[in-house]
Amino acid sequence: MVLSSFSVFLAALNFSLSLATFLGNVLILFALRKVNSIRPQTKLLFQCLAVTDLAVGLAAQPLLAITFILGAVKRNIILYIYHVSIPMGFVLQTVSVLTTTAICVDRLLALLLGLRYPQIVTFRRVRLVLFCFWLLSSVIIGLRYSTGYVETARSILIALMLLSLLVSLASYAKIYRRLRHQQQQVQIHVPQPQPQPRNGEAISLNIARYMKTVSSIVYVQLALARSILIALMLLSLLVSLASYAKIYRRLRHQQQRVQIHVPQPQPQPRNGEAISLNIARYKKTVSSIVCVQLAQGFCYLPYMLVGMLLTNGIIPPTARGSLFLGATITILCLNSTLNPILYCWRIREVKQAVKSTIRQLSLC
Repeated sequence: MVLSSFSVFLAALNFSLSLATFLGNVLILFALRKVNSIRPQTKLLFQCLAVTDLAVGLAAQPLLAITFILGAVKRNIILYIYHVSIPMGFVLQTVSVLTTTAICVDRLLALLLGLRYPQIVTFRRVRLVLFCFWLLSSVIIGLRYSTGYVETARSILIALMLLSLLVSLASYAKIYRRLRHQQQQVQIHVPQPQPQPRNGEAISLNIARYMKTVSSIVYVQLALARSILIALMLLSLLVSLASYAKIYRRLRHQQQRVQIHVPQPQPQPRNGEAISLNIARYKKTVSSIVCVQLAQGFCYLPYMLVGMLLTNGIIPPTARGSLFLGATITILCLNSTLNPILYCWRIREVKQAVKSTIRQLSLC
């Protein structure tokens, strides 16, 4: 009776999360269509991420809920969840990992190419890359469930995840060094009394936008990487904490330097005001991402631990063990429910567009 009651509870929870995931990601997709400050190429990548989360809400979570309902009557049917939901989740997860890597590379190219970015990174090429992501994920899952190709598919998956992680980390390092160099160049002109050229203001605003966009991507990349290799998860977490501490100390030092010039009687250049404002905004974004990463670790860690225990035979593959696995899958799917809030919601323009959409719907 306890198992049956718990199955019914998990079924009701998954139905509720499915509705929240569906509504949240639909709002994000509508909001992205209204936002004009994001380039179409980058917007398409964000839309692909929202679509993968929407697919979880439309298919994976309802299927999981139905499985728990049937499992309350016939508990062994919970074991069949692996054969239905895992392939679908595998494709969605692989596409998400590749897409987050593509967003990271896209932000790096936009920073390095400058005015040449629209000519090189075209909408058509981005769409072709996303199509290849879906095709590659489908081919790998086909190999995974073909007799004799299980180990081949597993090796390809691990290599693909490691390559994606390395590309992302290299891109983040390059972006950080480039932005730090540009910000230092802009700050050289802060104490000067003469007005700064508008080019300096544009650089400062672009730095703030880049910092906000890139930092909002980090948590998805790290969360998905944690679901593949737990060792890399711990390493990434330590690197993130060290980076956040370094960023906090550096931003506090920069803000103190800017505030030294505030009491001066001569008018401050607009560039200095923009730098001070951008530093405060960036500190707020970084602190938000810390909470986001903790939330993502909460969603993925139970599934990894229970999966390892089942694989090693510590938890027997009984109805109770399968129910534990299903509960951790429920927590894992919660990631798709949180993404509209903790990921795209961090982009100010998208947040305003979502509020506008909700107000329009409430007036209808």
